[in-house]
Amino acid sequence: MKKDSHKILLIDSNRTRAVKITKFLEDEGYEISISICGIDAIQKISKSSYSLIIISNNISGIDAVKITEKIKLLNIHQKVFMYGIDIEKINQKVAFKAGVNLYHSLPLDLELFSFQVKNLLRGMSITDEIKIGKLKIKSKEGALSIKGKNIILKSKENLFFKQVLSTPYQIVTKRKIYELISKNKRFSSYSKVDTFVSRLRKKLEEASSEDLIETIYGDGYRLNSQYIN
Repeated sequence: MKKDSHKILLIDSNRTRAVKITKFLEDEGYEISISICGIDAIQKISKSSYSLIIISNNISGIDAVKITEKIKLLNIHQKVFMYGIDIEKINQKVAFKAGVNLYHSLPLDLELFSFQVKNLLRGMSITDEIKIGKLKIKSKEGALSIKGKNIILKSKENLFFKQVLSTPYQIVTKRKIYELISKNKRFSSYSKVDTFVSRLRKKLEEASSEDLIETIYGDGYRLNSQYIN
């Protein structure tokens, strides 16, 4: 089967079930990463991007609903698919309130599960416009709008802003930025990243005197929160 480009994080403390779902989804062509506890899941989510996060409503470490709330805080657009035993629809109501996109009631129906995953992932790659708070980017046009003022972005700048606007509360590491802007994927140094961000900041001064890109020393960069809310 042709390998699918979608990367999925599966969070489930039940190892037997997690292995079963993983094997099934890998056979469908997806790339799967597994977390068996909430703490490990949050660490993975803060460091990597996923097309879909699939989560059991019964996890050790952190409550599944709280994990979902943390996920949505990191990336409000992140799609979350939850499954579990449902008691008079109570669990579903709580899950949807936290930001879950779809709920699968156990026992597991793999055929239905597969259709639900495909429906959640369908059309994800065609989104052109991303809007967060006072910021909006139209990636096909390479245009960034800051408080209504437009700036034309170069291709690498466009890639950078697509990344930070897709994960507005998340730190984008220097390594990730290096991979976005460098033709040579073999890492050399972070000086190229620092120069890139410095030049981009000067360009953004045309639209705003306030610093749009916040430096997280030792880690990387992220959007200034005053532009997000």
